[in-house]
Amino acid sequence: MKEWAFAFLVAAVVRPALAEQAWVEIRPGGDTTCARGTPYSFFVFPGDSQKIVVDFIGGGACWNASTCSPESATFSDNVDDLRQQALDPQGVYRRNHPRNPYGTWTHVLVPYCTGDIHWGDQDVAYQRDNGTSFLIRHRGATNTRAVLSWLRQHHSTASDIVVQGCSAGSYGSILWTPHVAQLYPRARIVQFGDSGAGVMTPHFMHQVFGLWNVSMAAPAWIPALNPDRVDYTLLQLDDIYERIAGYYPNIHFAQYNHAEDFVQRLFLVRMGGNQLEWTSRMANSQRRISASTPNYRYFIAPTDEHCITTIDSLYETSSDGVFARDWLDDYIKGDMPPNVPCAQCGPLTR
Repeated sequence: MKEWAFAFLVAAVVRPALAEQAWVEIRPGGDTTCARGTPYSFFVFPGDSQKIVVDFIGGGACWNASTCSPESATFSDNVDDLRQQALDPQGVYRRNHPRNPYGTWTHVLVPYCTGDIHWGDQDVAYQRDNGTSFLIRHRGATNTRAVLSWLRQHHSTASDIVVQGCSAGSYGSILWTPHVAQLYPRARIVQFGDSGAGVMTPHFMHQVFGLWNVSMAAPAWIPALNPDRVDYTLLQLDDIYERIAGYYPNIHFAQYNHAEDFVQRLFLVRMGGNQLEWTSRMANSQRRISASTPNYRYFIAPTDEHCITTIDSLYETSSDGVFARDWLDDYIKGDMPPNVPCAQCGPLTR
């Protein structure tokens, strides 16, 4: 399953000559790692140094021997898949597209290879039924901290920052937005979650919070999300959005979803849930957050596609007469466009 498609010209360090023509690979080293011990890298496309998009990449998740094993893994476990894409760039990675809202921005990609939706900070030995075991390094938080450290060192005066992500990266984008806000207290910041609605089984957070050690990524300075005071295993993604957005009323928050997203429905099944419930639960979640959170917006589009920022459908998709490209462009520029509930999708989204 490819959630992105673009080519990289790889370099070990940022070189001025590449500033307008290439993705640059940066290898932070230290404690960073992918799930099975391969090296971690992140990627930067230099542009306007004052405008930064921090883009969390997607790629599934894993939480038990079945979903984490090399034989049946449901997540990307290395950076090679991202680095070696040979297709033409699409979506927001098509830098020269006239409708690309990030065409001139500095684009920082946060790859995903740890199975923990960018939230983890713990190594886990998973036991197979036959008694053998294997180690997974859930180090998404460790890797993200290295990216943010580099960002702060090289772009300390950025004035506009978008924190976004597709699929698993959508979850990374919401939990790490407070950390970006702490680093850039004077910047204008917006968050955009693409196809990560957080529809899960009731006990899923209880299963993964300790397993992945999510507390290390939690924004503990937000009282309602301090893991020493709050039981995260009782929270849903709705709660996380509401509490972060409530603490940062000047930051704009948003989500995009397709009404019949096949990937999100598949993962609900893998958690033990019923995929037939996904659409109504997703739409109810969007309405709930919006009703309680003035600085939140959502866009629901027809079809069963997964993600919009990573594909050229971004420039063609519309819902309720509104083009996704225009809605996203207005949102990134600082407007708060109306919610798009996809009335055309039927009663489940209305």
